[in-house]
Amino acid sequence: MGATLAILFSINTVFIIIFSTAGVAGNPTFSGSLLIACEATILILSMRHIKLGYLDYLFGGFVLAAAISYAMNGLTAGFKETAIFVVSVACCPVCRFVCITDRVKTAFGATSLYIAIIGACATAYAIFEQWPVYEGKPIVFGNDAAGTHFLMALGFFVIAVTTQKRTPKQATLILVLVLVTSAIFAAALVRFTFAAMLATLGLSWLLNIGKQRAFTSMIAASIVLGAGCGILIRFDKIPVLIGFMTERTAHRSEPMPPPPTSEKLVSPAKTAPSCAMEVNMRNSFAERKALWQDSLYLIPRAGLFGLGLDGFMKDSCMKGFPPHNSVFQAFIEFGWMGGIALSAMIAIAFFRLIPTARFDETERFIICMLTFAVLISLAHGRLSRDFVLFSMLGIAITYIDHVTAAVRSSGPKDFQ
Repeated sequence: MGATLAILFSINTVFIIIFSTAGVAGNPTFSGSLLIACEATILILSMRHIKLGYLDYLFGGFVLAAAISYAMNGLTAGFKETAIFVVSVACCPVCRFVCITDRVKTAFGATSLYIAIIGACATAYAIFEQWPVYEGKPIVFGNDAAGTHFLMALGFFVIAVTTQKRTPKQATLILVLVLVTSAIFAAALVRFTFAAMLATLGLSWLLNIGKQRAFTSMIAASIVLGAGCGILIRFDKIPVLIGFMTERTAHRSEPMPPPPTSEKLVSPAKTAPSCAMEVNMRNSFAERKALWQDSLYLIPRAGLFGLGLDGFMKDSCMKGFPPHNSVFQAFIEFGWMGGIALSAMIAIAFFRLIPTARFDETERFIICMLTFAVLISLAHGRLSRDFVLFSMLGIAITYIDHVTAAVRSSGPKDFQ
């Protein structure tokens, strides 16, 4: 169970490794089959009786909003993207049956670590082979964003080990591994995922006590030290990164022609803010600024059921880009009903789990994993690729409805 969850959560990383090794750009049939196989395995291993709660009905509201949006707007994203979206959303009901035990958590952390180590070795080799890396990020397995995916796997491992007890020897080995891998991924110029990891560790530190809290502090220090060393290796790129962060996007003297706007927009004559912006497409900060401005422009115009999956791309001048924020995407493409349902699920999960997570390692693991998934989805998210977010929402719903009562009455072992 733990290994399968780790593969599902790092599925993009797994695809990068497999397809690069096979020397192909991709294979939709294989990708879909592996995704469905992971979900089927989880379902078979965890199937049991559950009782539906109000969070299940909120999820049903999100699915209903998506269905109505499809009925109103048609197949706006095409069959392939729609199929991936269905598989992604299915992670929530599939993981609704999952029970997180210590063995599951250990296997999950170990598998995530193996994936991160493979990625770190490949990234280090790519940096060495392509030195000096003129393009900024090294091309790893034919992908310039591979470092982000590999670092996410390291984040899963870090969350697992900071919510478990370990021996001093294990703790030392973990700190060394985190230090070295963090340095490699920082040298690959991965940025936001580090911030998400440290923010999640901050929550873990607040929820932990005693030796667990001290170990969490040491893990965070290892990440910061490793990242600092990695950035120094690429010191020539530091001014470039600072320039990207401080760069101001200029306005076009003549706005781009407006895209074919949806009939649902209140004022079709107006265009999204990005149409009047000279966006530096090499600057991910500038890209996200433009995407989020477009999102804030489109949300009030989306209506109850939105513009349809990937409808954002048709009404933004940032062609080919989703909003890079799953909550914004839900509001725009599945309307206010879909956005409110997804936002409410996330908010209620935090509200219900945090009070008891301080006293139970399993709930601490779940809330930290959910935090990491939400933070990633707010900067890199795309609903048809949010396997981690939907999976963790499913697991969180289970523990909100069942584990809290079991812990209070007779301890978590009865539930496990």
